[in-house]
Parts: sequence; C-alpha cells; structure tokens
Amino acid sequence: MTNARRHTLSGTTTTLGLGTEDGCRIIEVMDDGPGVEPGLRDRIFVPFVRGEQAAAVGSGLGLSVVAAVAAAHGGTASLEPSRRGAWFRVRLPASPGRSGAPMAVPRPRSSGARSLHGMRSAAPGPFT
Repeated sequence: MTNARRHTLSGTTTTLGLGTEDGCRIIEVMDDGPGVEPGLRDRIFVPFVRGEQAAAVGSGLGLSVVAAVAAAHGGTASLEPSRRGAWFRVRLPASPGRSGAPMAVPRPRSSGARSLHGMRSAAPGPFT
C-alpha cells in the first residue's frame, strides 16, 4: 500500500483485496494508474530496481523485501497481468488444518499510524 501511495499519481484509486484461494491466503494490491513500465515487469522484485517514472524517491528495495518475506513463509509475490494499472498478488500457505479460517488483519497502532489518503479497501479480488 505504501508503494501505491508513493508511486502513483494523485487521484489514483488503490484497492486492497484479502481472501483465500486453493488453501492459500491471498493479499492483493491493485490500482488504476498507468501500471508498471513494460521493461520493468520482469525485474520488479529484484533489489534496487526502480522505475524511471517513479513519482517519489525510494531505494528500490520494497518489492524485493515483499518477495523475500513471502518466500520465507513458503509463498510467492507476483505482478499479475492487468488491463489498467498494477496488480500485485502475494500468496501465502494457510496454516495447516485452517484452510477455511478467516484471515486476521491487525489494526494499526494509534501512535505513529499514517493515513493513507486516496486509498480505499474493497471486497477481495478475483478469488473465491
């Protein structure tokens, strides 16, 4: 969500989707901005890789950290094909014996929590 806030233009709608698919927990972040540059799509999760059109300064580590954390938990992070904007998807294995249990989402702490202006959450994306 932070990357969406930093690297999209003002007025871009960003949607967070949470759900379960094939025994995995799914976290999706989708936006209706210009999307990821075609030449960057295959390298987006490589450390220090940044787009030329980045709207804010960054190190190029954020998505590589997402991919590493997902992999450390037996999951994956991917950039999915989309007609408009960017669609990032994280798949994490559900805990053994809990494949149908709801996913808990922690609430932000009141001290130091930042508002995510222009963002909204919605129902899960194209998963069941």
